[in-house]
Amino acid sequence: MHGKNSGFIKCNTGAALIEFALALPILVLLLVGTAEVSRFAILNLKLDKAANAMADFVAQGNIVRNRDLNTFASTIPQIMKPFTFSGTVIFSSVGSFTSAVGSCRANSTNCIPWQQKRLGTESSALGGQGSSNVPLPSGYVIPRGQDLIAAEVRYSYRPLLPITSSIITSLRPQSIYKIALHRPRQGALTTLSP
Repeated sequence: MHGKNSGFIKCNTGAALIEFALALPILVLLLVGTAEVSRFAILNLKLDKAANAMADFVAQGNIVRNRDLNTFASTIPQIMKPFTFSGTVIFSSVGSFTSAVGSCRANSTNCIPWQQKRLGTESSALGGQGSSNVPLPSGYVIPRGQDLIAAEVRYSYRPLLPITSSIITSLRPQSIYKIALHRPRQGALTTLSP
């Protein structure tokens, strides 16, 4: 009797395999979660860069044309590499005007005289063309008689593995929104040319 049990108790050749089999799902989830969190962080950085680039491109000129906006928006795939861009870019001029400008009345506060959407169909968080009292980020105030260029970027985020969003809820499918505000460098950009 002693001989049979002692062989069984001393046999531990499969213990490492069993431990590995138990730990493997946890290790895979940890690896996938880390990769997806990193991907989400890099994606947010790329979207910040894209919004800033779009606002900066427009703010550098002394006139804004529709064809220029098309050209600027066409650079988004390059900025977003290695990600594929699936979203919307919205260009707006926002100002505080002392006289009527475009669809903005005199003495309007944070009004949008023009707005153009590119690449997608999502709407602007600032409102539409002609909107007054536009809510700017962090309580930003535009001095009377001045304007700025706002570039909004919306991106349709989906995790690589759907199970990731069940484990980490902040990685659920969502629309990521970024905005950049730049002052025009060469004068007001309150009209849009064809």
